[in-house]
Amino acid sequence: MKNSIDINEIWKKQEIVEPNLSEFIKSANGIKSKNLKIIILVNILLLSTSIFIILIWVYFQPKLITTKIGIVTTIIAMLIYIIALNKTITINKEKFNLDNNQYLKQLINLKNKQRFLQNTMLKVYFILFSIGLSLYLIEYVQLMNLILGIIVYSATLLWIAINWFYFRPKIIKTQNLKIDELIIKFENINNQIN
Repeated sequence: MKNSIDINEIWKKQEIVEPNLSEFIKSANGIKSKNLKIIILVNILLLSTSIFIILIWVYFQPKLITTKIGIVTTIIAMLIYIIALNKTITINKEKFNLDNNQYLKQLINLKNKQRFLQNTMLKVYFILFSIGLSLYLIEYVQLMNLILGIIVYSATLLWIAINWFYFRPKIIKTQNLKIDELIIKFENINNQIN
């Protein structure tokens, strides 16, 4: 009766599964392409909104300084976010080459830029936008009765809260899951190769 187990023999017999690198590359390029489309869409939406707000300012000629400060603050919030968002385009335009380490570096770089946008720049945007919107509404809420004014401010603050506490975390989680999954896969491939 033989009780010894030859681990080397078992190790040699195991089947080696080659990772499907082309699938990972396709997924990574798909994420980058989708991010670029989102960046273009956000640019169009925020620039259009800024132009619309300027047209409102020109057409309605607000009288209170708070309204004008609110408009300027809101536009500044959008422009700051657009500038920060457009800095990620340089990463998104790069094509992945066939080197696994380069893939991994580019994905990690994209994740870091994404984290900066999601945490820092989105906070700045929301704070400035909320302040600007609140200041903008002062002039027009003064023309309403007290109950309607409270309803308008409550609805506005509720909408901002829903965006901040529900939609923003959900979008961030989805974006992070996709890129984290690819990073883990590429790290596993690199570990197998090394």
